[in-house]
Amino acid sequence: MTAPVVHVVVNPASGGGRGGRAASGVLAALAEEGLEREVHRTEGPGDAVGIATTLARSAATRILVVGGDGTVHEVANGLLSASNERPPPAVAVYPVGTGNDFARTARSSRDPREAALTAGFGAVECFDAGVVRWSGGRRFFVNLLGFGVDVAVLQRRARFSAMGGLAQYLAAFLSAVARYRAPQARIDLGGEELSGPVTISAFTCGRSIGGGFMINPEAEPADGLLDLCHVPALGLAQVLPLAARAVRGTHGKSKHVTMRRLERARIRACGDEPIWFEADGELLPEPARELSIRVAPGALRVLVRRGGGS
Repeated sequence: MTAPVVHVVVNPASGGGRGGRAASGVLAALAEEGLEREVHRTEGPGDAVGIATTLARSAATRILVVGGDGTVHEVANGLLSASNERPPPAVAVYPVGTGNDFARTARSSRDPREAALTAGFGAVECFDAGVVRWSGGRRFFVNLLGFGVDVAVLQRRARFSAMGGLAQYLAAFLSAVARYRAPQARIDLGGEELSGPVTISAFTCGRSIGGGFMINPEAEPADGLLDLCHVPALGLAQVLPLAARAVRGTHGKSKHVTMRRLERARIRACGDEPIWFEADGELLPEPARELSIRVAPGALRVLVRRGGGS
């Protein structure tokens, strides 16, 4: 049986330029395994959406993303937005970003040969995605839809670009939380309502955000549900210990934390200003006064190592 063509979507800018350097090793590994490959390099924000849309409408079956969560987010949006009768191509990830939270969920390897084997011969699993709609549009997310201090962290992250992974997010978090102004929101969970100022509200398909904060440690990427971690506005003396516990995933025991599993939710801004939201570490293009969220069960086809454990 002829091995399938692997379409390699490379973001050279991922991880401060590591994406471009990592691609050569991955391409060499694909060649060593006898896999034909076609390379698609992004040149700027949004390029991966267009590349993935084209691939979804072609005969492509397997994609290897060399990039971070932002690149995966773009590829997923291209695949899931494409109008096509056939199933979308399956996606593997070689993680070279800062957070790499989706790669953690997909059990992706940083070893080029393992990534090549997964892309060429890995098993396909169907992961859930989320869909968020607001007056200005629609977007898919594959790990996180959130608002609150996580948005403030994204807005400050560039100041700590010399750091990597969780350390970068921790530094940005400490900087953001010291100046944080909590947005006012009403969150309708269908029979339950959470209302008031918010420290963070994170709806996830996976377990971690921000490079390793285990925000929803019981989340399963293929259970047909989104997981919510909601924390109302708290003082700095309460937020910092909770953040430390979130790294270990033990924060859910706090009386201040609400954890839920759900299929859909609606969020409305209660204050004078609309709210900024982020999806998979990318800010939505505009703030919104209202948005709806739902799960798309099994929408994203993901390539995982055969026999790999979580």
